[in-house]
Amino acid sequence: MTTGQLATLAGTVPSAIAYHCDRLEAAGVIRRERGGREVWILRTPRGHEIIGLFSR
Repeated sequence: MTTGQLATLAGTVPSAIAYHCDRLEAAGVIRRERGGREVWILRTPRGHEIIGLFSR
């Protein structure tokens, strides 16, 4: 998803998403990729493992 899509889904502004993504990226849970004017948020393998823990 893009930062804007996540903001819409969460009912907040993109700057709030960017703030939290900074922390998640520092923890190795997500990574960001710029695609033109958009920033895509992608889960890392570590992020997938964490989601798996909560899906059981």
